[in-house]
Amino acid sequence: MLEKRTVREHFMHYFMTYPTDKFKVESIKYSSSSDAAIVLSNMSWARRIAKHIIEDARVFEDLDITHPFTISDLNKRVGEVALEMGMRGNSMGARVYHEFEAAGIIEKVVVGGAKKLRFTHKAGELTALFGAAISVDLDPHFVYGEDDYGKNDNDGSKNKPWRGSRAGIVQQSKEKF
Repeated sequence: MLEKRTVREHFMHYFMTYPTDKFKVESIKYSSSSDAAIVLSNMSWARRIAKHIIEDARVFEDLDITHPFTISDLNKRVGEVALEMGMRGNSMGARVYHEFEAAGIIEKVVVGGAKKLRFTHKAGELTALFGAAISVDLDPHFVYGEDDYGKNDNDGSKNKPWRGSRAGIVQQSKEKF
């Protein structure tokens, strides 16, 4: 009897119209939506670039990620990261900005009368917050200490150097005196 088309259609109609709470029936306990490997493989290019910027802990070439920046500075960095990662095509900073905004890790500030953006937290905590927001463990490029956690209070007057920049001979000689 189940081989008849009319019987199967009747059962399908019955199952489709039967009122039920699908969340009680379906369990997401074993869902792959929180599996980091699956999330990474399905990540959009904008999220990949945002992830790289957070892991690298900088927007400017030689300044820490806590320094305030403009949207054009972010666009420039997005272009650099896209080339670095071998991505071709249109690299729009607005999409990366929306990734940061959706994660709640970016804020608008006024620095010397100019409207700028800055990340809400310092590099160590920022890595953890963004990783939690996108359900992926980020791989920070640096070891963070106690000074790298907490709220970002940089108002543009502090030019904390980027952790990855190497001190040259001239810079080292200035530090000795």
